[in-house]
Amino acid sequence: MSQLVPFGPEFWTTEGPVISVFTYPYLTRMAVIRLSAGTLFVWSPISLNDVLRAEVDALGKVAHLVSPNFFHHLWLGEWKQAYPRARLYASPGLPRRRRDLTFDRVLGDHPEPAWAGDIDQVAMQGNILLTEIVFSYPGVGYLIYNAVLNLDYPLMQALFFFITMAILIANLFADIAYVFLDPRVRVGE
Repeated sequence: MSQLVPFGPEFWTTEGPVISVFTYPYLTRMAVIRLSAGTLFVWSPISLNDVLRAEVDALGKVAHLVSPNFFHHLWLGEWKQAYPRARLYASPGLPRRRRDLTFDRVLGDHPEPAWAGDIDQVAMQGNILLTEIVFSYPGVGYLIYNAVLNLDYPLMQALFFFITMAILIANLFADIAYVFLDPRVRVGE
């Protein structure tokens, strides 16, 4: 059974296992983008199995393993072991949390030269605990535009779902962080 689903030109996604974040069930998801150089950019790697590895290998050489925040690092070690030549990128603060991994670079507001022509990025400071590296892939906006023009309702629904989920997840993390950061906010009081 195929795991990678085409999302746009040179862009695939797949869902991973559900994990618990502060007792909240959280669905994991990753994206694979083939860069103009032909190498692969893997965002938020999920648990690697034989089927997923074969599909990724069929797309090209994995060159970049990226963790966009503190919560998307669980399987980086597994992927680094499978792809030892891939460069490992962390969000700010993650190297202190994952001392078991050697990161090649901590990401910031400017894209790495390896993907600067393909993907843009910015560091979004959410709170004291979380800095999210947000990536912008040029084809997604065009994909939404074409879906609206062509009345492609299933595609519009999928795109709006992903956008809505991203906003909801960001708000969830902010709400959870408030409980830990602001002593005036307590659950059940």
